Amino acid sequence: MEDSATFTGLPNKRVKISPVMRGNGWITDPEHEAFFLLGNSTINVTVPRDRNGHFICPLNEAERAWFEDKTKSGMSFEPGELSPYKKKDNFWQKYKLRLGKDVKELDLSRPTDYLDYKVCLVNKDLVAPDANNKYSKASIKYMIVSDDYEMNSRLTTRDKQKEAYKFFGKIEDNVDEMISFLKVYGKKVPTDASSKWLKDEIGRIMDEKLDAFLEIANDKDRSLRVIVEEAVELGIIIKENRKYFLQGGEPLCGPGEVPVIATVVTYLKNKKNQELMLEISAKVKKAKD
Repeated sequence: MEDSATFTGLPNKRVKISPVMRGNGWITDPEHEAFFLLGNSTINVTVPRDRNGHFICPLNEAERAWFEDKTKSGMSFEPGELSPYKKKDNFWQKYKLRLGKDVKELDLSRPTDYLDYKVCLVNKDLVAPDANNKYSKASIKYMIVSDDYEMNSRLTTRDKQKEAYKFFGKIEDNVDEMISFLKVYGKKVPTDASSKWLKDEIGRIMDEKLDAFLEIANDKDRSLRVIVEEAVELGIIIKENRKYFLQGGEPLCGPGEVPVIATVVTYLKNKKNQELMLEISAKVKKAKD
């Protein structure tokens, strides 16, 4: 954003106004027609008002002066026409930007697109200023994505892919390691699974769920999680939905905790519970031998 005292003209930059796809509260299926907006419906983005009922001007003083100078902006605004306090024919009262399910691209070197951009920025409850803040408020439905952000995201993804392939290269010739990886991921592995099948399944996870792949790859407690999942397969531990219990129904966690896998791992790593951990490991080993 330009400083109020140094605005010299429109930037040669492009941004996108992208939907933040997280449903509307009661519909959680991304494939549902009304997951984000129903059908071809749209949202009107207008200029908000402050507590006193005055419009919050999207432009700072220097920007307003630039737009109201016909020789610079090429637009037909008269001096004072963009003031948020103008009582008659207030420009901002009529201003409306319509957004739908599709991404809207803005060329900020175009005056009309720059105005759309600034109106989006001032709608802080509806539009996030960048992708990093897209979940900062429950009311946010759109985010502003710059070309720089998209480029950095691509570079970050490539780095993640390199890391994933490096890890995959370490385990692809070890059937037991591949089976362990899939078990931690939550994938049921057939007893007659071939090396080719294992590689294909892991490859799919790497392609479709890269972050989840790396989370498992970098998990220092992966071997412990493998024991827990194997214990579930053997009936030594009971898993109900995402929660883990001993055969007698006792949750695998401390008082007041929820026995999801992260809590279970922490619980079994605790020195106080090493006897239980050894017991579970011994039962798994005996059942597999």
